[in-house]
Amino acid sequence: MTQVPSGDSAGVQQVVHVENGFGYGCIGADIHVFGDGRPVYLLFGHRRRTGLESPWLRAQPSRMLDARAEIVDFTGRAAELEGLLTWRDTGPRLSVRWLHGKGGQGKTRLANLLAAESLGAGWKVVDATHGTDAHPPAEAGEDLRLDGHTGVLLLVDYADRWPLADLSWLLHNRILRHSVPARVLLIGRSATGWPALRGKLGQFRESIDTSDQFLPPLPDDGSARQRMFTAACECFARHYPQIDNPRAITPADALDDPDFGVTLVVHMAALVAVDAAAHGRRAPADMVGRTVYLLDREHENWRQLYENARHGLDFRTSDEDMARAVFAATLIGPADRRTARSVIERLMPHAPAERILLDHGVCYPPADPARVDSFEPLLPDRLAEDFVALMLPGSPITGYPSDAWAASVPAAVLRRGMDGAAPAWTPRTVAHLAAAADRWPHVGEGYLYPVVKADPQIALDAGSAGLGALAKIADGEVLDGSLLGVLESIDTVLPAGRHIDLDAGIAAVAERLTHRRLADTESAVDRAILHSHLSARYAHAGLADKAVASAERATTMFRSLAEADPGAHRAGLAGALVNLSAYLPGVGREVEELAVAQEAAAISRELTAADPQSDPSILSGALINVGSALLRRRRPQEALQVTMEAAAILLQGDDATRQRYIVPVATASDNLGMIFSALERPTDALAAADSAIELLQLVAERNLSAYLPDLARALRHRALWLRELGLPQEAALTLEEVVTTARRLVTANSDAHEPGLATALDNLGSYQVDAGWLDEAVPTLEEAVALFRRLATVNPDAHEPDLAKSLNNLSAVFARRGRLDEASQVIREAVDVGRRLAEVEPAAHLPDFALALDNLCALLGGMRRPKVLAALREAIDVRRRLAEADPDTHLERLIALLEESATQLRAAGRLREALVPLHETVAIHRRLAASGSEAHQADLARSLVNLSSLLADTEEDGALAAAREALALYWRLVAANPATHLPHLAVSVNRLNSLQVKGERYEEALTAADEVVENLRRLSPADPALYRPFIAKALSGAGRLRTARGSGLPQAEAALKEAVALFVQLAAYAPHEYADDLRDALITYAAVLEELGSTARADRIRRVTQTEATMDAVYEVLGM
Repeated sequence: MTQVPSGDSAGVQQVVHVENGFGYGCIGADIHVFGDGRPVYLLFGHRRRTGLESPWLRAQPSRMLDARAEIVDFTGRAAELEGLLTWRDTGPRLSVRWLHGKGGQGKTRLANLLAAESLGAGWKVVDATHGTDAHPPAEAGEDLRLDGHTGVLLLVDYADRWPLADLSWLLHNRILRHSVPARVLLIGRSATGWPALRGKLGQFRESIDTSDQFLPPLPDDGSARQRMFTAACECFARHYPQIDNPRAITPADALDDPDFGVTLVVHMAALVAVDAAAHGRRAPADMVGRTVYLLDREHENWRQLYENARHGLDFRTSDEDMARAVFAATLIGPADRRTARSVIERLMPHAPAERILLDHGVCYPPADPARVDSFEPLLPDRLAEDFVALMLPGSPITGYPSDAWAASVPAAVLRRGMDGAAPAWTPRTVAHLAAAADRWPHVGEGYLYPVVKADPQIALDAGSAGLGALAKIADGEVLDGSLLGVLESIDTVLPAGRHIDLDAGIAAVAERLTHRRLADTESAVDRAILHSHLSARYAHAGLADKAVASAERATTMFRSLAEADPGAHRAGLAGALVNLSAYLPGVGREVEELAVAQEAAAISRELTAADPQSDPSILSGALINVGSALLRRRRPQEALQVTMEAAAILLQGDDATRQRYIVPVATASDNLGMIFSALERPTDALAAADSAIELLQLVAERNLSAYLPDLARALRHRALWLRELGLPQEAALTLEEVVTTARRLVTANSDAHEPGLATALDNLGSYQVDAGWLDEAVPTLEEAVALFRRLATVNPDAHEPDLAKSLNNLSAVFARRGRLDEASQVIREAVDVGRRLAEVEPAAHLPDFALALDNLCALLGGMRRPKVLAALREAIDVRRRLAEADPDTHLERLIALLEESATQLRAAGRLREALVPLHETVAIHRRLAASGSEAHQADLARSLVNLSSLLADTEEDGALAAAREALALYWRLVAANPATHLPHLAVSVNRLNSLQVKGERYEEALTAADEVVENLRRLSPADPALYRPFIAKALSGAGRLRTARGSGLPQAEAALKEAVALFVQLAAYAPHEYADDLRDALITYAAVLEELGSTARADRIRRVTQTEATMDAVYEVLGM
């Protein structure tokens, strides 16, 4: 980009250099290309089709059904339009919506109306076209700058046909990253791709609002359909001058038929009725008749154009060749001229390809004049699909001649290249043929099914969506005949295990086949096995509820079989239980998990004891699941025992046997890492994770799609253990690798892998905090929270605990960044979620709820919010419950909360209320100190000092007794460990002296002060340097006390003189630490000297304390 001088109104100049090809540029947005230079997509400024002359529209009436032509005024979807306008004008800066409904339901028309409204409101409207549909525009660039625009609206038609990764690239485009609002409307027939994309959006490090909008069928009461029919007739009639009273046109059949629930079908009926009336014909009375009528009109125009060539019209393609070109265009989709020519030359070798393409462009020009070289398909899609069906031999419609040429085309366009790769348009071709086969059985029987049966891999090349489309043909009907054979052939090439890119489509195929196979068999064994296999497919696809339901059915069936014949079926029961125990946590049923896994382990042990050569994977799998369940219940020692046993079982045997069980061994190693961490053995945890990673990398090299999720999980755990070893930066870098891997997994299947991504992001955010990368941590944790919140909406039992933890982490980083109001809002949500979980299952969730309450208390206390007291009460109640069951873990935190409660109550002036938590604190410490532990005795002494202070402030009895007990404890502690406890002893001494003075117990105070000095002198020979400052302070305190009383001045003078001498020594080496102590002692010393008559010396000492005197001046005045 080259900046133009400011005086040039162009603003930005873009230079595109091209050699041997076509160049395309855009200003104000990004261009993404594949490695071979093909665009992932192109962006075009939205343009309304203009200049559509009535004669041209009438020539091929289907042109009026193209939503882009906007022939029919918008009617019947006012509420839906209002919903889209509200979505456009409200919400966060970036919002994405998936608009979906059956083909012909009016999605594109609705989007075009939104575009028109938005253009009028000052928005920039942009169309995105996928790379496989993209072709060079007439102009080599697009100005997509947003200067002066209210916002940007990006429209993506056929979004359900885009690969997920390509949609992700689109949504990263810079055009959506400006300060103005950005709205992305994705339009598709189904919502199949929406969960995966929604998961992908959840990975973006920003707040993105996501929603979907379904266009339901039109009401079947007839009134809405009649209004739409009449309105459509009036709009179409504008282009037929011979129709002067369109309201007189009536439907040829009743509009309450289910077919008329689709907007397009109502419009087709109206168009056919108007066109037939204009030409004096009878309108057909059924859907097939209307379709044939419109296709006849296409043929009529092709032939007329061809025949007009003799009168000078530049058109040379016969209607037969044109039909073939339209057929090809429908199957391969929009294509550029070079691709289209290659296809025409291959399919019609004796026809003039370039001439056909030129004439095809006359009949089917691109909607956007800028895209002059596009090979466009017949629209709307439903009509095009019916056209394909009618062209293929075998059509039941005898009045529409099929073409024998077409019979070979589906196989030809799906034929692999010389390199074995499927054509780029395979997903579109399979989807169109599957949609046609759903309505026209001969399409499947004669053309689609043979291709797929001959090359089942082509179904996998069509992607997860293609597999799903094949599985949904004649959905709701009995699966039989050729379709059954096709799905069974596909079943033979499906990966045996997981495949991250295909799992959702595989599950759809497996579901359809399983239902048929269940109907075909009366064998209870076969039925149990079918349910078991289906449960695994569901689990891989992330369909947790379905996985559990199928696993439960398998378990029930195997249990009945095992009761009748234990020898034959207990192994099957054990395997079903292993699967069920693995799936239960995914639906939040951890309570049942342990019992199910233990039953599986018990049965497997019996089987292994009876036959030591039996498959060890069932017992090891059961034990691994038992270990996981025990760890979730915070029983790591038991978990360690069973998981070690599982690993030992798998490592038995020769090298070939061990190679067969690499993945289960890696799983056991990974789980051991978590167990070692729970046992506070982070070095062992890291070693276990490294072992798991090494094994998984071996198998991932051979089959990355199957084992990438396991590898990502092990890497995530490795980062955890690095953090525990105090290596936060290394941990964060490892987790960044994990997040990258998790994003790839979510792109393939959000249902299955979104929870793993959310967990990885939550961990990464925490580690970024540890590494001091707070700016990076905030968006990472915000993304994690957004993901967990969406997951919890769908499956609260499984994901609300993770949401609460992630909210906790986000609140903490907000607090550290000084964003206290946001931190408060987030931690309150965490507390609300935690409270709800703890009420339902306290054993599992009370500890995490307690942590959230602790953080809320800390935050509110730091913000000095009055609500901190209520939060503290709840936190204390929760910790008290936990401490009763597990004092080693929770008692210390309970004490801290009690002390904080006392502090907050005291600060609020509620002194007597503050005594309650302090008394409880002292009682707990007294109970703990009875063990003789030095640490507990010190805690008791400290709490007694605090209690004595508060008792004194409230003028309650017991202040002196508490202070004396504290001092006695500190003397014992100092004798054993002076370095640790001398400072606290000094505090205790001062507390007791102040209480004695306040109570006018002067003699008692003097005696205590002298005892302190005496005791310190007695202990000091063990470490004179350590005791010196404390003796100095004790002497200074004793002298000050005698001076205040005005009695015993000679003793006061001696004590202060010694204190000053000691402080002089100390200040010589640490002036900043002891200067204030020396000054205070000198001031008191001067006062005593003056009382004793040494006024001149007292004055000299005072002068030294009132100036910034040097130590030499102090030495001089003291005569040292």
